[in-house]
Amino acid sequence: MLAVAEQSVIEATEEYERWLAKHVRIVHDDLERKHRLMRRDAFTFFRATYYRFVERFQQVAPAVAAAPRVGAVGDLHVENFGTWRDREGRLVWGINDLDEADRLPYTIDLTRLATSVFLAVEAGRLVLSRSVIAASILAGYERGIEAGTTPVVMAERRRWLSTSFAPLLREPRAFWQELADLPEAGRRLTPAARVVLAGVAPGKGWKFRLHRRTAGVGSLGRPRLVAVGEWDGALAARQLKGLPPPASRFTGGKGPLVRRVHYGDPWAAENAGWVARRLSPDTAKLDLSRVDRKRADRRLLSLMGREVAHYHLRSRGGKQAILADLAGRPSEWLAQAADALADDVRADFDVWRRR
Repeated sequence: MLAVAEQSVIEATEEYERWLAKHVRIVHDDLERKHRLMRRDAFTFFRATYYRFVERFQQVAPAVAAAPRVGAVGDLHVENFGTWRDREGRLVWGINDLDEADRLPYTIDLTRLATSVFLAVEAGRLVLSRSVIAASILAGYERGIEAGTTPVVMAERRRWLSTSFAPLLREPRAFWQELADLPEAGRRLTPAARVVLAGVAPGKGWKFRLHRRTAGVGSLGRPRLVAVGEWDGALAARQLKGLPPPASRFTGGKGPLVRRVHYGDPWAAENAGWVARRLSPDTAKLDLSRVDRKRADRRLLSLMGREVAHYHLRSRGGKQAILADLAGRPSEWLAQAADALADDVRADFDVWRRR
């Protein structure tokens, strides 16, 4: 049994990386770093292996996976939330990364989010009670689906959220120095990358230096570049990432792709295998190691569930289909599915550590 499990998870990773190399230029040093990070704990391993989760989801929780399909995030987890500026210049909080978005059962986002919180608690990143994790996520989601939602603007409302995210917003001088210290990229942009960068540039004629950047977990191994340059008296920065098809296509998914850029973000664009986004000291991604664990309470999980609903409601006809499906599910379906999937992740993680 053990030999079969070892072959399964390791071969799945090797096959996925061969598939990935057909779609993007692999950064081998970053991919090796990803492999090392996958040995840290089950939560980090989980973040790094969405390609494995999307396959196992169907096998471990088939009843949950049999659900209406919507434009789903796919690679959702508790740290996949962050901030950006909307068209009014207001700081908005929401889902941070849509690289793996595809038409999938709406339940995949909820179960992956709940599973990630279970594993984050075990890794000491959170101190939430397991008894309230799934209930909080689902309560926020159901309220959002039933009543509709609006973007989460971090202004005069939800001061507790602004306080929680305050440690993640960077001091400007340190932020720009960190970007300036990145190694310069030793190659020119492809035509497709130039097009997507021009779509989010601060203005015509912007001159910039191109740097290589290593960040994230799941996307390690893909090209990641940062353009930094002066504009109107101050620095501006834009990040470019290589964007392969979502991992759900590796496991056999078909059909037209959904847009994989930030909804409501005027400084995000996608084009022909590249995604670009504005970087600034106040565009921050949730990092549990830098947040007061006591502030990451049920309110935050409920708001995450609500934000998932906000994203799912973008699919035409999604509301009615989701409400009908939810009505037929037992009360503990999310907790039970997340438990089973967390067990599956732990088994794979143990195999990976011993490889």
